[in-house]
Amino acid sequence: MNILSSVFRFLFAIVFLGFLCLSNFNQVLYAQTTSSADLSSLISEIEIKGTSDLESSQILFLIESQVGEPLSRKAVRRDIHSIYQMKLFEDVQAEVKLQDFEESGAKGYLLRFVVKERPRLSEVKLVGVMLVERTEIEEKMTLVQYDPFDQEKIAVNEQIILEYYRSEGYSGVRVKSKVEAVESSLESEGKKFRVVFEMEEKPRVYLSDIYISGTKFYSELDIKRFILSSEIDCVAWANQSGLFREEMINQDLSLITQHYLKNGFIKVFIEKPDVTLIHNPDYSRVDVRLNITEGDQYYSGKISVSGDILGEKEKLTEGLLLEEGEIYNPFLQNRDRSGIS
Repeated sequence: MNILSSVFRFLFAIVFLGFLCLSNFNQVLYAQTTSSADLSSLISEIEIKGTSDLESSQILFLIESQVGEPLSRKAVRRDIHSIYQMKLFEDVQAEVKLQDFEESGAKGYLLRFVVKERPRLSEVKLVGVMLVERTEIEEKMTLVQYDPFDQEKIAVNEQIILEYYRSEGYSGVRVKSKVEAVESSLESEGKKFRVVFEMEEKPRVYLSDIYISGTKFYSELDIKRFILSSEIDCVAWANQSGLFREEMINQDLSLITQHYLKNGFIKVFIEKPDVTLIHNPDYSRVDVRLNITEGDQYYSGKISVSGDILGEKEKLTEGLLLEEGEIYNPFLQNRDRSGIS
């Protein structure tokens, strides 16, 4: 019986030792496999191809993927998007290559971004500029030599030229832009382009008459005194008075509305200006007609302060700019509201 018990204990010990050895072997094998897999999934090198060293440095600073970190498809996709957002390249691709370092036995991924630069701006030409100073236009433009191709920026500069002409009284001018390819003498310089702005100039437009109708509180002369636009006079050639500027007419409508509101006409309405353009060989002139519906004039009624009040109500009421029985002014009401709060 004792012999049988000893045999069982011996067999149990052998089985236990075997299980223990197998467990340790699996742990070592698992650790080695995990370590090898972790090392092989890391980024060992990042390359930028297709652009200058300066822009390569900008890309390396911008991207999310970094050497020594695990390779991530999502991060690479975000990096491609970030590089596109620089607006310097028309094509961006990512390449991945597994590297095997024989000396150390380590493995890692080479992550390479291959970019294709947009054509660079070589020259800006202004064609048809006769009535204004060419240098004045050039100083206002934002296109700079070696800028990458950007259609949106070209359109913005087209608008800059147009607005400059209008500010000088040439509201009838037309501006068109076109892009031309430029051959590079060296292949390393990459593609180049020029932008040509073609001007179709028209004579200046003068504001000959402003007609105002529908008013009772203000006379036509009163309104002409506080608006910005002025009619052409005998010295217009010297001081450029009387030039028609569309943006100034819009400012005038706002000024007229404000003057009426300050005097209690809170329902004032100004119809869309009726503009008549009359062409002449040397210059054009414009007649502007404004029809104003004044509405009723309002006065302030009882004025009170309520709600969560800090301090005495009487003192707050005494300090208000808006006064009971006086002409209602919404601008004073806004100032009172700001002062209380």
